[in-house]
Amino acid sequence: MRGRWGFLAAALLLGCGDSGPTPPKTYPVKGRVVYTDGTPMSGGSVAFTLDRDPDLSAIGDIGPNGEFALRTIVGNKRLTGSVAGTFEVTIKPPSGPEKSVNPGETLAEPVEVKPGQQIDLKLVYPSPKPP
Repeated sequence: MRGRWGFLAAALLLGCGDSGPTPPKTYPVKGRVVYTDGTPMSGGSVAFTLDRDPDLSAIGDIGPNGEFALRTIVGNKRLTGSVAGTFEVTIKPPSGPEKSVNPGETLAEPVEVKPGQQIDLKLVYPSPKPP
């Protein structure tokens, strides 16, 4: 009987470990990236850099139709969406045939994510569509 109680006590103690800080509240952010001529960007990524805390920035992969959905990485947790705040937005197009690294374009206007709002953006890549 004593062995069973020791095992139970150990299991309870292990189960009470700190799983880290409570993750921040996030809100759905999705959108579409198009070139200046309206053609959707296929591939690449978007990065939303939070002005007050770059560690809470959000990223999204651009799909074949230019669509993206943001995710925020906090520690080892992957959260859907973004925290609230004002973000600098950088669009990184897909690498070209020569696989050169393009640092992307930072949009002139920041984007604001507000609590309780689902954001659906249309971001225009300010450079012409590559050939």
